[in-house]
Amino acid sequence: MEGAYAVVHTASPVGANPENHADMIDPAVNGVRSILEAAREHGCKRVVITSSCSAVACCKPEERPADGVYTEAQWSCCQTYHFQAYTKSKTMAEQAAWAFKDGPEIVTICPSFILGEVIGAGELTSATVVKRMLTGGIPGWP
Repeated sequence: MEGAYAVVHTASPVGANPENHADMIDPAVNGVRSILEAAREHGCKRVVITSSCSAVACCKPEERPADGVYTEAQWSCCQTYHFQAYTKSKTMAEQAAWAFKDGPEIVTICPSFILGEVIGAGELTSATVVKRMLTGGIPGWP
C-alpha cells in the first residue's frame, strides 16, 4: 500500500452455509481492520469498502425510513434478529470500519447484488442465484 492514494477492499467471505458464523464474521471484521491499519501505516488517504445492502436493510420495522432511503442511521439488527452469517459479517465489518479512528477517509458502497466472472472453483452465492434462475430453480422469476 505504500505510495498508494487509495485502496479498494472487495474481499469478504461468502458461502452457501448460512450458519458458519465464525468462518464468515471473523475474517470479514478482521479483514476490514487489517486494511485500515495498513492504510494508516502507509499513508493511504482513502479506503473504499464494498459492503452490502445486507448491512443496512435488515433493520427493525420501526427503524426503516418512511421514504425508503437508507442512510448511515440504519443498521441491520444482528443482535435482535436471527440472521445468516453473511448479513452479520457485512454489518459487523462495516461497523468496525466506521469505528476505526485516526485512519484514512472511508467510503462504503452497499450493493444488493454483484455479478461478474467467477474465478476459482466451488459454488459461489451470486453465481448460484443466477444458475437457479436460469434452470427454473426459483419459481416465479422471469
